[in-house]
Amino acid sequence: MTKVKDLLLPAMGLLPLTAGAQDQATGSNDGGRAQRPNIIYIMCDDMGYADLGCYGQRRIDTPNLDRMAEEGMRFTQAYAGSPVSAPSRASFMTGQHTGHTHVRGNREYWRSAYRGNVFGNNGDYTIIGQEPYLMTHKIIPEVMKENGYTTGMFGKWAAGYYNMQYPDTYALDANGNTDTSKSGQSSSASLPNKRGIDCYYGYICQFQAHTYYPNFLNRYDPEKYGDKHVVVDTLKQNIQHASVSSNNKDYENREQYTSDLIHQYALEWIDRQDGEQPFFGIFTYTLPHAELWQPQDSLVEKYTKRFEGQDSNFGGDFGSWYYLNYGRHAQFAAMVERLDIQVGEIFAKLEEKGLADNTLVIFTSDNGPHREGGADPDWFNQEALLQGTKRSTHEGGIRIPFIAKGPGVPAGTVNDHQLAFYDLMPTLLDYAGLDGSQYSLANSTEERRYDGISFKETLTGNDAAQEKHEFLYWEFHETDMMALRMGDWKLVVQGGSPRLYDLSKDLHEDTDVAAQHPAVVKQMIEIIHREHTESSMFNVTLPEIPDESVVVTEISEGKLYTLECQPNDGHSTRFITDNDGTINGQSSKGSKFSFDKAAEGAYYIRSEVSGKYINANDSQSDISFDAEPKTAWTLGKINANDPYVYFTMGGGKYLNNHQGGADNLRLASHNPIGQNNKCSLWTLHQYEPEVPSSVAQVERDGLKDGMHLQGNQIVIVRNGMKYNTNGQRIDM
Repeated sequence: MTKVKDLLLPAMGLLPLTAGAQDQATGSNDGGRAQRPNIIYIMCDDMGYADLGCYGQRRIDTPNLDRMAEEGMRFTQAYAGSPVSAPSRASFMTGQHTGHTHVRGNREYWRSAYRGNVFGNNGDYTIIGQEPYLMTHKIIPEVMKENGYTTGMFGKWAAGYYNMQYPDTYALDANGNTDTSKSGQSSSASLPNKRGIDCYYGYICQFQAHTYYPNFLNRYDPEKYGDKHVVVDTLKQNIQHASVSSNNKDYENREQYTSDLIHQYALEWIDRQDGEQPFFGIFTYTLPHAELWQPQDSLVEKYTKRFEGQDSNFGGDFGSWYYLNYGRHAQFAAMVERLDIQVGEIFAKLEEKGLADNTLVIFTSDNGPHREGGADPDWFNQEALLQGTKRSTHEGGIRIPFIAKGPGVPAGTVNDHQLAFYDLMPTLLDYAGLDGSQYSLANSTEERRYDGISFKETLTGNDAAQEKHEFLYWEFHETDMMALRMGDWKLVVQGGSPRLYDLSKDLHEDTDVAAQHPAVVKQMIEIIHREHTESSMFNVTLPEIPDESVVVTEISEGKLYTLECQPNDGHSTRFITDNDGTINGQSSKGSKFSFDKAAEGAYYIRSEVSGKYINANDSQSDISFDAEPKTAWTLGKINANDPYVYFTMGGGKYLNNHQGGADNLRLASHNPIGQNNKCSLWTLHQYEPEVPSSVAQVERDGLKDGMHLQGNQIVIVRNGMKYNTNGQRIDM
């Protein structure tokens, strides 16, 4: 950990800690009586890693959050649970990564619901919300409530659906889970009033949260209003004017701004706390999520002047929930600073109530920055630190700001501990002096899965005792992406195609080094296969586990190889595949080829599937796949330290497959050593057939791929060819 330099930024409502608070031992007070710390978890919406001053932002003022970092701990390698909202929140709530948690995407229920004029002339959906959490899996507010905490949540719920016609009717299936087939006749049981929340105010449906001036919010507050279930809180001034989906400028006359309403409700809830019972607040604020629209006050004016001549307008999308805006950069910057002011007011309220000395506050974001509604993350992220945005499993979509301040947290520290949202359940329990181990990876079972590791030791300044993750895991079905981080290795998979990056040298994830580290790739893909559980709703394409092979730059007769293209035009790598006697390209594995000796050090390349040879027409650019060998290929090396090779047929003609597919396998006259004109390089993977450890492992039925016993001889069949246990071909 390193000390942060004194920034000397002006504070807006953030008051200093009282003397001795930073040295207070977590879980006790001056009288020695055990006292649980209060916890407030602030998760904003779509804020990028570099959107705060303390993380390098230079165009937006964030003095309160910068000061929070000065007086607490700022994490540089913290990760969201997912690159989008609902599954990221599910990861926090359930303590599971997205290979295990039930909710892995933004599955909506309003899409099939009736949209009636239920608020004056403004139509709205009768069913709202997202896929429910499993009722059979405990979530963090339930666990905290069971351990004596009063709980409040303010902002986005996104953990179940709400039916306006049946607000207090809940259909459960035989396993006690919400029966989503009954959504037309019930609300989900996975709503705040059923999941350990004592007081709630905000958006049950995250789709509704796309607008800051909606027709209504939802509430559950039995203490103040006697609510027996979640209710609708109609915003009476707003519904007198056109809705955002009408694309009518009368929408601008709506005055009930939900960011303020939710924030003020949260402050009022803090006001109710008397310091006798510990409280756990989940503040899922919607700023700075699109739409880029807010009160047109001095904050907007400030950035309009600051960005004069550098801004542009967003014209709106008819029928969408993103309103037009005037000056999209100014709108976004004002929203970020507005959020910063709200954080300052939370600290001020804690100080006013005498609760600051015993309250841990965490600030973070649910995923990376968005581009919707006119947002322009590239303009604000001037240094282009991370690749990717929301919906991407590259670093920019999942690495997020994460700041903690409270008793026992060493002030002015920057920490590079690798953590993810699913670590928060065991961490907060441990921090509160409770037993978090039963909700951690160490005690996870098939029936009771938890993936988190408590980082309480790091949080309280004891890095030496901190347990670390072997890996962190993500998957997201909309973009068909997966990712695994293992130390400094980062494997990004899209459409089943894996790419490997070394984050210690390549934080922007520009250079795929998979070919140079096949063993690392194989290990990480095996972890992905182990961690992923099937989901009927959120499907992703898993990468194939690579063959047991080594990368070589020389060939030997009698050995088998797969041929991997390394294109120079930005396309993904492809392996040459024999698909029923035709050449094709696929993202992983590929068919086995042998090299038969030809004259003068050249080779004929033969498929071990069909027995056909890769040939070239000397006067044309096309490649053929023939039963007889016609073209003798010479193998060339790029250099001694590089895994790449090239194939030439003489006369400056090279085997080229720069886009990987069957139609793109051509001859090229370009020089592959110069890597110009998009000519391909190749990686040779030597394949060694597996040898059975005992006759009992040998299959006895047919000659399908696998190991067989024929008489007293063990044979191995691969792609229709037969081998002995030394890897030598046997005639069929």
